Amino acid sequence: MEVHKKLKDPLVNMSIRDELNAIEMGIDSIVVCGEYQKTITNDVLLLSKLESNQFQLVLKPFQVMNLIEIVTQMFEASCKTKNISIKRELGHGIDELMILSDFTRVSQILINLLSNAVKFTHSGCITISVSHRYIHGGDSNRIELEFRVKDTGVGIHDKDKFIIFDRFMQATQRNMSEYQGSGLGLFISKTLTELMGGSIRVESRADVPGSTFSFTIQCQVCEPPPSSTNQVKKQVQNKNAQPVILLSTASIINSFKVPAAENQIRLSVLVVEDNNINMKVLVRMVQNCNCDCKSAKDGVEGLEMYNKYKFDLILMDVTMPRMCGYECTRRIRALERERGVVDPVVILGLSGNARFEHQEEGIASGMNTYMLKPIQQASILNAVEERRRELESKVQSEVRLVPDSGETSDM
Repeated sequence: MEVHKKLKDPLVNMSIRDELNAIEMGIDSIVVCGEYQKTITNDVLLLSKLESNQFQLVLKPFQVMNLIEIVTQMFEASCKTKNISIKRELGHGIDELMILSDFTRVSQILINLLSNAVKFTHSGCITISVSHRYIHGGDSNRIELEFRVKDTGVGIHDKDKFIIFDRFMQATQRNMSEYQGSGLGLFISKTLTELMGGSIRVESRADVPGSTFSFTIQCQVCEPPPSSTNQVKKQVQNKNAQPVILLSTASIINSFKVPAAENQIRLSVLVVEDNNINMKVLVRMVQNCNCDCKSAKDGVEGLEMYNKYKFDLILMDVTMPRMCGYECTRRIRALERERGVVDPVVILGLSGNARFEHQEEGIASGMNTYMLKPIQQASILNAVEERRRELESKVQSEVRLVPDSGETSDM
């Protein structure tokens, strides 16, 4: 009865709806994040297709506001961690604009620019500006759409502004050991914008904080179907709406829960991952497999956690600031050798890079195996169950070796 009364309380209902709205936006961000990690994995293949003119855009209608909401949501947690504010400046009509373009590739370019802005900004804010103008002549529905990402981070030398859009190149002002990347992001972004009839450029000075990256694309305006007009805008702004869709997404989160077997060993797992969204997803996946889980945001924190707690399994991201996953793994293995550890912790390397030499480096550093992102729940479950079987088998072997001293025979 007391719970029933509380559920009738409008303040309680509003709180629940707020949480569900946050869950929905989080899931949308996770989906895009996973799709983007697939794109990273295929960067080399994409580069090959782009250069051999075998690449084709996939044109579908979508709301520009939808793309903006989902992509910016991906970076809110990392901006909050660094105490950076992120804001949007939308031109007239952007909140209702629906276009025919390649959602995945437009979001890939915007994610690349935002990722760089967050990486190189340590204080201040990041501003995303979006505007459009109609292209006169020919098709009256044809527009030029412009995205601008302005940060307050490290500036770029004039000489570097000419090379940062080349493949495998990074600005020397920004290319310090704590910043990692393939050097392909801006090159691919430039190629994609040109394929969509646009261009990309940068405004920055080495002696003044801040850089502004902007890109344009040409596309066609579409009429949104009545059922989908302003759908995302209403979901974000209308906190009092009935959460019909939201309840279904909340149930998806819990649908992966694996029932615990009787007398099952509960593993202790460490997740080392610098991306906040990825970390939350991995932690939830591990917990769904009936494990205790702790997390660390980079190799330095991961090493500290290893020294503080005992873990059966470590999920180790490869590319992280301060200390990468390879180095963290090498140091863990060195500590195990020094301490004479009989049962070393199992370390699974996680990366979006599918190149064979990267996988070889992971194994050489001491990782037991190397898994490609985006990581699926089934992959986590298989890894957990394999480790659990190893530990259970070891326990059974130890039990068999213990002599029975409780009984004696009379002669």
